[in-house]
Amino acid sequence: YQRRVHGAHYDFREALELEGTDKRVEAAKDETGDLLRAREKDGERAFAARVWAAGAELAALSFSGERLGPEGAKLLARRLRENDSVQTLALDGCYVRTHGAQMLGQVLQSNDRLTELDLSYNAIRAPGLLHLCAGLMNNNMLYRLRLAGNNIADGASEAFAEMLKDNTALQEIDLSHNKLTFSSVSHFASCLRKNKTLEKLNFDDNKFGPECIWRFASVCIGHESMRELSLRGFRVSSDTLHTVEEKTKYKRCVFHLGSSDSKPTHDVPEY
Repeated sequence: YQRRVHGAHYDFREALELEGTDKRVEAAKDETGDLLRAREKDGERAFAARVWAAGAELAALSFSGERLGPEGAKLLARRLRENDSVQTLALDGCYVRTHGAQMLGQVLQSNDRLTELDLSYNAIRAPGLLHLCAGLMNNNMLYRLRLAGNNIADGASEAFAEMLKDNTALQEIDLSHNKLTFSSVSHFASCLRKNKTLEKLNFDDNKFGPECIWRFASVCIGHESMRELSLRGFRVSSDTLHTVEEKTKYKRCVFHLGSSDSKPTHDVPEY
């Protein structure tokens, strides 16, 4: 529970000792102090929202693993619309689900401060990704987006790829540990022909299969911005590995192939 307040890191319980004379902050401390000391998560979230609303300058905010749920995401989205200081937001393992993704997608439509968003392990599924696409269509600030372990299947891949054709801010996207299949590959390959700002794409532990390698290679080898493409999670023949290595030896983009040793950092919720 680390937060940055006025240039220093605070734990929520350490924040009970916050210096300052703002009566709203003091009232929030009194109102939620007992809950915080009892380590009740609802109290911690309430304290976070109240201190944030009181104007604490937070550049980075993390609720990692706190299972805020859709209602918590709704409250958070409301605060983000009013906040002009948060640049990095970690919501991995918060179970915001599709409705929470919808609320955050609406924030992305107008927020011009957020540069990094981690929504991994939230069960947003394909419908949630569609909501994020709507928010990212005209967003020109967010450059790093993590969506690992969200049970995202092929239903939203075309819309996501279409968004990437016009988005010029996103540089790094993590879609690992999802349920994308080979039918999504053509959409992503197509968007890479137009997008010239993406640098890193992580598709580890999806269901693409080895056939995807050459489809991606046709657009990524020689791509002017792509630096890393990760496709780990299926068996690749030694001949294929050798050929890819030779073709990319003097190229900008590095391919990561073969078996995956990455493990989910949270439980992967089904819905």
